[in-house]
Amino acid sequence: MNVKQTIIISVIVALFVVVLGFAFFGRPIKVIQELTERVVEKPIGASPGPDSTHPNFSVNGVRFHPLNMRFANSSGTATTTPCALQAPATATTTLISGYLRNTTATGTAGVWTVATSTTFNATTSLIQADKTIGSSEYGEVLITAQHTITPSSWIVFGVKGGGFNGFKQDGRCAVLLMEQL
Repeated sequence: MNVKQTIIISVIVALFVVVLGFAFFGRPIKVIQELTERVVEKPIGASPGPDSTHPNFSVNGVRFHPLNMRFANSSGTATTTPCALQAPATATTTLISGYLRNTTATGTAGVWTVATSTTFNATTSLIQADKTIGSSEYGEVLITAQHTITPSSWIVFGVKGGGFNGFKQDGRCAVLLMEQL
């Protein structure tokens, strides 16, 4: 066999190996690329679990602000404003829902009030009808009607009427605000 025949046979074998390589290995790469493109077409999301410590969250582009706190006077001493939650300064929001739950029975009767204010401890503009709590009762107030809340306003759960010496409060309050579009 001469050199010319050896080169021709070598070139034919090399081309055969290249064609086989494309036949066996070229197609799987294309299939992987097609699958990758299909997966990328569908957006997916993830959450690390049911709890979040972030001060707000978004669902389909709508931002929500859940706010809650334990009563400021959880030692059980009397006060007229045990709970005040401040709306975000970034946007006008709508109060979607809210609640207050007193977990200590009162020593005397009192009246819960829910209002908004520009200051921390005032109940300037009522947003819920007052709720009377009898002596030795636990208290619960639910906010069911929606209200517009201006930026940085306070949602205040207050106690009014009568003497407060025996009106002990221990519990939590919470609201859910939605940014207006």
